[in-house]
Amino acid sequence: MKPFNTKNQDLSAIFMICVGYLGYSIMDALSKWLVSELPLAQITTTINAVSAIMLCILMLKKGGLKSFKVEEPKLHIIRTLFFLFVPYLVLKSLSILELAEFYPIVFLAPLTIIIASYFFLGETLEKSKIAMTFVGLIGVVFVVQGQIAQQWDGFLYALLAVIGMTGFTIMTRKVKHCRSVYALSFYPAIALTFAYMPFAIYNYKIPTDPQWIILFISGVCVFIGQVGCVIGFTKASSVSTVAPYHYTQMIWGIIFGYFIFEHVPSTSALIGAVLIIYSGLFIALFTTDKSKNISSK
Repeated sequence: MKPFNTKNQDLSAIFMICVGYLGYSIMDALSKWLVSELPLAQITTTINAVSAIMLCILMLKKGGLKSFKVEEPKLHIIRTLFFLFVPYLVLKSLSILELAEFYPIVFLAPLTIIIASYFFLGETLEKSKIAMTFVGLIGVVFVVQGQIAQQWDGFLYALLAVIGMTGFTIMTRKVKHCRSVYALSFYPAIALTFAYMPFAIYNYKIPTDPQWIILFISGVCVFIGQVGCVIGFTKASSVSTVAPYHYTQMIWGIIFGYFIFEHVPSTSALIGAVLIIYSGLFIALFTTDKSKNISSK
């Protein structure tokens, strides 16, 4: 079993990860509605600007101007570059796929993150964690139901987003030592805002009042997602402990798809959701971080 303090730390990290992915799930659902009304660059610029402002206020309140200072700025730049195209790819994919079709491909990320953490972070690749990650992946397959051939371009955009997410997460572990953990979210949000701003201005479309409200709520959800995931991944004893909780987005995707877009989940989708939940809970409660145990001896 894990040491008591380590297990409490991991449970806290898991909670933050789940909150973060809930925020991203709400943003995904709202963005799917927006992509048919507004340009992708405008959506990306607006929601990241809202998030960046909120992060700036939080950082100033928590630690003042010194919170913005980071060590190893080159690693921060590389980390941001990995994520630069992810919002565009996600929105492009959501414009083609239903939520229940989009998430299965995105849920390759926990597996790719666990494997990448073995090669680039030197973390222990436990058989039980890999096995349970594959159980979750099998749950994803139940949801896909052979739809890739019908909308291959939407799935391709989602797969490219997974690659960016994986690199971004691995770099998050490498640069986690900074004056403020919120800086890990602030600088990508600022970079995305300014990177997409010229395209947003060029194709700008004046939002209606309801669209403004949805854009603002989406920005708040991105803020929640960024803070929750960064705290979760930096607080956890290992990436593989929290990575499978990306699968919780599948549950929210089914719920939001049903209530917002009237997409009724199939029996196989529900079976897949059960497998996803089981794999995540098993890793949280019954696996042991060997590298942590060795270092504590």
